[in-house]
Amino acid sequence: MTTNFEFTRQTKANIADTMDFYMHPEFIPQISPDVFKQVTIKSKDEDTITYEWQGELMRRKVVGVNRVVLNKDAHTIAIETIEMHGGNKGSKMNYSFKELPNGTEIRCTQAMEMGALGFLGKGWWKSICDKELDEQVKRLDAKSSQ
Repeated sequence: MTTNFEFTRQTKANIADTMDFYMHPEFIPQISPDVFKQVTIKSKDEDTITYEWQGELMRRKVVGVNRVVLNKDAHTIAIETIEMHGGNKGSKMNYSFKELPNGTEIRCTQAMEMGALGFLGKGWWKSICDKELDEQVKRLDAKSSQ
């Protein structure tokens, strides 16, 4: 069962710094330690990163591999779960960034593969994503103030 979410936030950071921030997935356990316990970069080039993550989703230990693809010209980043032990394989998150006079708009759309019982975790996952995005904006704003 695919569950769709959409979130929008604004940061004071410029668009280049914002996109660069999302190309460093090693920060994820610091932002969402309840879900993500460890991130290991498997491969990295200028526009693509593949990383393995270990975590916990609804009290289940999971290990996944995500691919992050940056499209600088379109101001987008696509994240896809390409391997998953414990659920959610095939989940996709897309970030698009729009330059604003005083910063950047961040738009995140998600198509999460939550399995047959996805309706049970929908509210929980939405809450986690809201909290994560708020924390990301806080970190971007703090970085842009330096």
